Amino acid sequence: MACLRPKRCCPTTLHLRKDRSHYDDGPNASWPDGGYTEEMLALLKQYNAHATFFNVGKSVNAWPDVVRAVVSAGHYVANHTWDHSALAGLTKEEFVAEAERTKQAIIQAAGDLFTLDKDVRYLRPPYGSTDANTRQYAADLGYATVLWDVDPQDWRRPGTEAIGDHVLSHVFPGAIVLMHDGGGDRSQSVAALEIILRELSAKGYRFYNIFGN
Repeated sequence: MACLRPKRCCPTTLHLRKDRSHYDDGPNASWPDGGYTEEMLALLKQYNAHATFFNVGKSVNAWPDVVRAVVSAGHYVANHTWDHSALAGLTKEEFVAEAERTKQAIIQAAGDLFTLDKDVRYLRPPYGSTDANTRQYAADLGYATVLWDVDPQDWRRPGTEAIGDHVLSHVFPGAIVLMHDGGGDRSQSVAALEIILRELSAKGYRFYNIFGN
């Protein structure tokens, strides 16, 4: 799903906080266990918020139209491996297959719509799982590895209130907040996102993708 990354900027009369949102494990568009990416897109639009979506390659292949909708709305799509495999311990050949196959799927699905970047340069390792070798493999392929600052563990489905409260009590200017739009029932994540966007917007937060747009 998305991460929120707040960062201070200084207009003349108001100190705004920027928050960069990233969403993992999507896209997701099939019912009854799905449609969450589109619901999140609608909420982001409502609050004039932009985010970064770290997509799983298999899901990109399944729902390319959703990837196109994400990019068309001004969000950034990044790499979350082909099948959500932990990267630590992979051989170089295995790592390249996970990362490059996903990158090509994203470019094939929506590369003609890219305006922020003509490539897919950012990679989030599933579970945050890396080691010295895989970090080097990523660097060799030109990827910047992106983790997070605030993790409400919404994938556990602890309840809408628990997800929202965790983010609101831990967020800070410049923080990346991790949430999910795929990988299972994300109805709690959608409901919590609306609370998070509403409450943080009222406090002066603004929400941007990884490029600060």
